[in-house]
Amino acid sequence: VWHGVLLLVLVGAQLVHVPAAAEEFRYFCFYHYQRHERCGRWLHDNTPADAVIATHDVGAIAFYSERRVIDTVGLIQPEVVPHLNKPDYVDFLNRLLAREHVTYIAMLDSWMRWANMEVANQSPVWVADPNPEILSVYPWTPGLTLLVTEPVAALNREAVSRMKNGDFAGARDALKRSLSACPDNPASWYLLGAAMHALGDPDQARAAYRKSLDLYPDFEYARYSLGDQLADEGKTAEARAVLERLHERHPDFPGLPTLWERLNKTP
Repeated sequence: VWHGVLLLVLVGAQLVHVPAAAEEFRYFCFYHYQRHERCGRWLHDNTPADAVIATHDVGAIAFYSERRVIDTVGLIQPEVVPHLNKPDYVDFLNRLLAREHVTYIAMLDSWMRWANMEVANQSPVWVADPNPEILSVYPWTPGLTLLVTEPVAALNREAVSRMKNGDFAGARDALKRSLSACPDNPASWYLLGAAMHALGDPDQARAAYRKSLDLYPDFEYARYSLGDQLADEGKTAEARAVLERLHERHPDFPGLPTLWERLNKTP
């Protein structure tokens, strides 16, 4: 008898929790549909068949995208595990993504905050429903796109804000701190060039623009800014040489048609 009573109690307790369990199951199914399944389907429909995706959630994204996936947390690539929660994690991932010829990265914003990093020098091309958290897809351009620590990204945001408010000296100082921590970020060098140009130091501005282009020769904003400064300094032939590559690839780049015409009218 007691066994029967105990069984009824246990079954009754389970029945009480069935509605809650069903609701939780629906919630998590919808959560993963909104993020990982939709992300995978978007990648399948909007990227070339040979695209390589770096992500921390390899299951649904790999399945629905039908693309090669690079694991950033060590679920299927154990070489990542020794670097998790270590100071070299971001540097390791940058090397890993370069080695594996990654073309897109798909990550939850909350994961990047946990790992204390951000995607630099790119804007997302797809973003999941933000409720309850955001998953973003970024194009990955070798030489330009980087994973940087959040403090580095914050310094660059501070520099941009300061320049918008006319505080170019403050922007310069923030960028020097950013470059001290992450010296291979072409966007930081470009921003430093803009700050130095505004501060009336053309030599330092040119040097910063050139460093940006050394790191990423196809960085159009740095190329245009260097060419524009050289043109203003009367270095017409040098300006044309710098801008020729940009003119061939992007002749309608903002400001370039007028500048190019002016350079070609000058002996």
